[in-house]
Amino acid sequence: MRQDAAKNPTTHRAVVTVRQALPSDIPALMRLKRSLAQAEDSLHAVRASEIDWLRDGFGPNAGFTAFVAEIKGASGDGIVGMATFSKRTITGWNGPVLFLQDLYVESAHRKHGVARALMARVAAYARDLGSPIVELTVRADNPAQGFYRRAASPPCRNASLTCWRGPRLPRSPKPTSPISRSPADRSRHSLSTKRHAGGLADHRPGVGRGVPARYHGVVYR
Repeated sequence: MRQDAAKNPTTHRAVVTVRQALPSDIPALMRLKRSLAQAEDSLHAVRASEIDWLRDGFGPNAGFTAFVAEIKGASGDGIVGMATFSKRTITGWNGPVLFLQDLYVESAHRKHGVARALMARVAAYARDLGSPIVELTVRADNPAQGFYRRAASPPCRNASLTCWRGPRLPRSPKPTSPISRSPADRSRHSLSTKRHAGGLADHRPGVGRGVPARYHGVVYR
């Protein structure tokens, strides 16, 4: 989820409409997703095809929902922004909550309320769903953090998140009967597990290490 400070004097003279995405919008959604991934140096993680987008966003068992911001004006028509989100189940709450996956607006159309309009539409969806919060994560180097802090009402304070990825992800241990282990074996296994967990908790940036991020929650009353 990224926004930069580029400005376009023509955007405010155009009519921006936020609506739920249609299957015919998939090429635009894919274009925006690639632009977002390129800005975050994560193009390697964008692997979904049009068929994947159609199945996961518009199929009978869709895993996410998308809204698009469509502009009509003298500078031309087209989709210039998107918000994608999914439902999550959390323990202790009696219904789903929303997790914002992507919020992206083309650089030529930023700083004119397009992202805020997309967020407002997601918030309305959350309220209708009965979700008390919209969760999202933001890279620590993303200048859009200020935007998300201003959007949060009230903000979720003292929240942080570290992502574990790549070779540092633990593998499932092979099933072993506890009865077959001697006390010395169990002790060595416990020490190995603690060392492995210590490696996972490394917060320094880099491939295979913890990736610093910021956690934000937008609360709606």
